[in-house]
Amino acid sequence: MRHIELFGGNPQEDPIPVLTPREVRLPGPPLNAYGRGAAWGRAAHRVLAAAAQGLDYTLWERLAGDALAEEGATPGDALALVAEISAVWESELGARIRRATRVLVEVPFAIAGEASALGLAPDEGPAEALLEGVIDLACLEGDGRWTLLDYKTDAGAAAHLDALVAHYGPQVRQYALTWRQFQREPLREALLVFTAPLRLVAVE
Repeated sequence: MRHIELFGGNPQEDPIPVLTPREVRLPGPPLNAYGRGAAWGRAAHRVLAAAAQGLDYTLWERLAGDALAEEGATPGDALALVAEISAVWESELGARIRRATRVLVEVPFAIAGEASALGLAPDEGPAEALLEGVIDLACLEGDGRWTLLDYKTDAGAAAHLDALVAHYGPQVRQYALTWRQFQREPLREALLVFTAPLRLVAVE
């Protein structure tokens, strides 16, 4: 039986501990030239989370439409987004998620401590720092190791893959470092999952 958990930031359930912030909050990566807007990204993440939870395909379009409505999107936009996510879910990656024995969806974490212990270079800020993030999906595969996924919806990813990996890779490597520090079970890999078109890049 597959165990699926959707997190809402409850420290008692999160697999990564939430600690008290001490000094600074690290900013997320800046928007890049290939983005399609925050609404598209939110909608894509919402539909991907629904797929991982096993919600019926017929609900995906409604979820996409609701998430895009605030931006004045058309029904055709929702259909395009669902088609994009379907390609992910019908791929070998989607099959791996479905075969997983445990799936964690949208796992938040916040870790405060010495910057060097968080994997930050000495010149990146104060000695103490707060590292925050949300792991889009973590799945426990049949070999007993976890795979971390970070979805990216940048348009034309195939044409700009090297630049996008250079941009997003450090973020996902931090996720992998954090996971290894606080999880007792081993990590198999951490993947950047570009959805348009589907490309997988292992950064760990």
